[in-house]
Amino acid sequence: MSPRQFVPPLFVLALLSAAVLAFAVPWGWYALVGLLGVYLFACLAAAFVHGKGQKTVVVLLLPLAYTIIHTSYGLGFLIGLLRFANRWSDKLGKVPEWPV
Repeated sequence: MSPRQFVPPLFVLALLSAAVLAFAVPWGWYALVGLLGVYLFACLAAAFVHGKGQKTVVVLLLPLAYTIIHTSYGLGFLIGLLRFANRWSDKLGKVPEWPV
């Protein structure tokens, strides 16, 4: 994996950590709002850059698409790490049996 592929799971971990902090310590809300604010700014900036020449509705929907992609990838990565933790040293590549 390249380093950029670790960004969505780290983002999801940061969001989860900030959400826990928000209920645990008084300054936790600042961490959560700050993280979401920076992410919103980055999504809006990327939407304007990549949506140049597109319809307005496309530019407005891009931040939503970015958020869905990043959180889905990040959650899927983390869930996969936990679900297949017992197979990290598997060198044969056996197909896991799914519980029914």
